[in-house]
Amino acid sequence: MTTVRRTPLKGNCLYATHAYQPGEVVVDEEPLFRSRLADEPDLAARVAAAHARTPFGFQHSRSHLAALQTLRRAPEAVVAAILEKAAPIAPAAASNLDAELAAILEDASDDRARLRQLVLAWEYNGFPNGDALEVFETVTTAAHSCFPNCSLEVVTGLRREGDGSSLLRKGDRYDRVELGLRFRALRPIAADDEITFCYLPDLDLRAEFRERRRAIASRGWKFVCHCDRCVAEARAFLATARAAAVVEEAEDDECAVMVEAIF
Repeated sequence: MTTVRRTPLKGNCLYATHAYQPGEVVVDEEPLFRSRLADEPDLAARVAAAHARTPFGFQHSRSHLAALQTLRRAPEAVVAAILEKAAPIAPAAASNLDAELAAILEDASDDRARLRQLVLAWEYNGFPNGDALEVFETVTTAAHSCFPNCSLEVVTGLRREGDGSSLLRKGDRYDRVELGLRFRALRPIAADDEITFCYLPDLDLRAEFRERRRAIASRGWKFVCHCDRCVAEARAFLATARAAAVVEEAEDDECAVMVEAIF
């Protein structure tokens, strides 16, 4: 069991409401909304054509399509929940977002402000699943950590060909499909501990803290990781740099230079 709490520095974050042992499932969740190319092929083609004419800042058009499909097909409660998802306010890649939306939209009455926020919410909270993009109610509230206490797993299952039913009979043809996402505990988690995972699946967690922070920044996130591991490594780095500067100052009688670490 988990709960979402508002924090002063990071916004909504996810916390455990009871203890978990390594290997136990913490969250098992189906998507809040799924954006698929096949659901609206004409719209998908129009968005892709606009991106082909003038490449979008995010270097793809999936978040734009997902935002449009959200406004067109999702219940208002789902739209409101997605709009609440955390996203950078003005990432550099979104500097031309208004023009990109104008190149797609046919109706001038479309809600541009909500579309803009939805694009950002999908870009920074959407999870790819084949040709689909999915957003989740709970999983997307969990914060990043370079020493995460949970792994992120894809939940798969069997669905009958044609109607997608989970009720399979002997002789049925079926597909294995992705059904949702799961958090699994990597180490003991106590009640009231924050639930964390690594935002970037290809991030080398063995890398030095500045390399990890640069990798996160390159994705467009406007935060500097201050997980316990990054803070400890940064403090050790600064202490070492200051100690080296003191030695250098003592050895250089003519020109003492103090070196401050920037991180």
